[in-house]
Amino acid sequence: MKKIRPPYNKPTIRIITEQNHTTRKSDPVIKINTPADVEQGQRCVELWRAVLLQAMHDATKGDAAAQKWMESKSTSPTSFYWCCSLFDIEPDILIRELQKRMEELDSRE
Repeated sequence: MKKIRPPYNKPTIRIITEQNHTTRKSDPVIKINTPADVEQGQRCVELWRAVLLQAMHDATKGDAAAQKWMESKSTSPTSFYWCCSLFDIEPDILIRELQKRMEELDSRE
């Protein structure tokens, strides 16, 4: 059976390496691990770290939107589960610990 190749008018993105240094003129070239890419990646991680910390803070203060975000079981980008996966955090454990913290705060009042 003959293998069907994708049409040449369909743009493809290829990572350019020393072994694969030729491209068709229609292909965009993506260079990864440039200093700008690394810096942008670090900034993104810091942003999502701040989002997660703020959500935890807001949830313990009773913010309904933060609690709803954390209770969602979605794994799509920007979801609580996705955010936890960036930092190798088990979301269910984090939620359980936050609930304990909220109960402690409630018992003090």
